Amino acid sequence: MTPASVVHQHVVHNHVVNHIGINVPDLDAAVAWYAAVLGFQVIRPAADVVAGQGGAGKRFKQLNGPRFAKARVAYLTAGNGVGIEMFEFVEPRTGRFADDWEFWRPGIWHLCVTTPDVATLAAEIAAKGGRHRTEVIESPPGSGLSLTFCQDPWGNPIELMNASFDWTAEAS
Repeated sequence: MTPASVVHQHVVHNHVVNHIGINVPDLDAAVAWYAAVLGFQVIRPAADVVAGQGGAGKRFKQLNGPRFAKARVAYLTAGNGVGIEMFEFVEPRTGRFADDWEFWRPGIWHLCVTTPDVATLAAEIAAKGGRHRTEVIESPPGSGLSLTFCQDPWGNPIELMNASFDWTAEAS
């Protein structure tokens, strides 16, 4: 094969997820809840970000525009190293969902956590102020893959699954 006959293909790098951001109306309570219930580790406690002050304040103001005045931010990490950046917007205030499950809105639809015991973690989420929204199902039947959907106390959707995502895709 000659170089002229070689088809050049653009190779797309398979990027890793670095972190996700979650808005909550009570940062201290949310950080405590995610640490106690899901075992996420706090790697940077809550700190204020004020519009125009410091690097973060300048970035927040540029990103969020003139309405942004102040937020609080904490950093957590999941067991596989994916970061959870938690925000409480102070001015303007973080609101609650108008509906308790706004699945039709654009954006992050849910956070999925891998756990060996889906039912037990779902029960703990509900016992600690969250909500267990769906029954635990095996999908597809006979696969051994269990999953369910819950919400944290602030309405953010959390899926629980007992297998890795790549195994899930193969089993579906």
